[in-house]
Amino acid sequence: MSSLSSLKISNITLKNYRTYYGEKPPIEISTDSKKPVTVIHGISGRGKTSLLNGIHWCIYGKEKNDVKQKKETSEGLVHSYALDNLKVGEEENMFVKIIMVDENDTIVFEIEREIVFKKINSNENEEWNEDIQAVIPSSIQTETKATFGFRDIDTNELVRIQSIAGIKDRLEVIFPEILSSYVLFDAELLRQFEEQNEDKLVKKGIETITGLPLINSAIKNIEKENRKTTNSNVSQKAEFKSLGSEIERLEIAIDGKEKENKKYQEKYDANNKEIKEITTFLIKNDDDAISKREVEIKNRDKEIKELGDKVDNTKHDMTRTIFENLTNYYLRKSFVKVNQRFEKWTEQGLIPSRFTKEALQSLLDDKMCVCERPLGEHEEDNREKIAKAIQKVYEAAMGTEIGKIRGSIENILDDTDEQNSPLRKNEYDGFKTNLAKYRTTRSDLISENKKAKEDYDPNIHDKNTVKQARRHKLE
Repeated sequence: MSSLSSLKISNITLKNYRTYYGEKPPIEISTDSKKPVTVIHGISGRGKTSLLNGIHWCIYGKEKNDVKQKKETSEGLVHSYALDNLKVGEEENMFVKIIMVDENDTIVFEIEREIVFKKINSNENEEWNEDIQAVIPSSIQTETKATFGFRDIDTNELVRIQSIAGIKDRLEVIFPEILSSYVLFDAELLRQFEEQNEDKLVKKGIETITGLPLINSAIKNIEKENRKTTNSNVSQKAEFKSLGSEIERLEIAIDGKEKENKKYQEKYDANNKEIKEITTFLIKNDDDAISKREVEIKNRDKEIKELGDKVDNTKHDMTRTIFENLTNYYLRKSFVKVNQRFEKWTEQGLIPSRFTKEALQSLLDDKMCVCERPLGEHEEDNREKIAKAIQKVYEAAMGTEIGKIRGSIENILDDTDEQNSPLRKNEYDGFKTNLAKYRTTRSDLISENKKAKEDYDPNIHDKNTVKQARRHKLE
């Protein structure tokens, strides 16, 4: 296992940290002892200082003490574009990852710290966010996470922990924050650092820790440039004073604009609320929904009419069942007596045969019996009987009527006997049940259609047109 004194930062990866938008390729740092210097240069504002602050934040969970965060002007740790383009329901993150190796380029430590942020609604009210160190919409929720990986001396494998408190305790032992000022500084802070302590041991320690033996020469060059800047500052004081007045004027103007913007924001919120209400109304009352309601009302009217017809028909069937059969039941005894008399008269020969005169005469003339055999001389008795029957036969019309009367009486007696009577009652009970069902269903449909017609606005199409025009105007 390599000693801690030989640790070197191998690479740094940043995503959405301050000026670094999106995930950037790892920044490779030289770990070659023969080429121990890695120069990071660029014009002002390109992220040199942010890189060092990112390293400090990744290790200690906060930026250096000289990075002042005012709630009114703080840009925050997260790139503003990543926050502004976050949509409702989306989640994004910002992280800084550092890998440290020993003299054999073996990974010894792996430190990653991130802020996960998610937009939960469209509320644009702003408030100070402690994680991001800036004023952001309150609709964005944040969570800080950290992972610390270290090489296990027994297994020689990286072990990772994610307890922020546990990570802080371990890092404080390995990289005390008090020493960070001697390791993490940029060219702009060299003079400030030099003024803190002139002790040669400290200077030597700087050279040992940073691997920059030319640091003293760099300090001299910086001091030289600083003197030039001081001389030029004298001529710029007047301009600075003028700029101060201009800044003051602009601050007053900005304050006025902020108040004006507040009024516009209130108006915008009110308009947006009305747009949502109109949109809800239009969705509920679009052409398809209106047509559907109209069809439903029309169909219910048709069904109500059909049920009304069923009610009338069923009542008629009930009336018919009662009155057509009631007389028969009341007169059943009379019909029985009449039928008995018919049977007695038939036995006595008082009721004429069902055959007509013509039919009986044809039997005699053709000398044929109903069984299709001739009437011989020895059947004279049968011939006499037929001849007597002819005398008793009435005219065909009267015989037909008497047959109809007997048939009707027999039918009435059959319908009112003990076997068919329960069928009549069941028929009546069925009509009664159907009548109740039809009436209940029709009543429900009438109530439902009444409410639907009360809710239906015949002028809804005109109102939709007005609402759409109003929404267009608000938008």
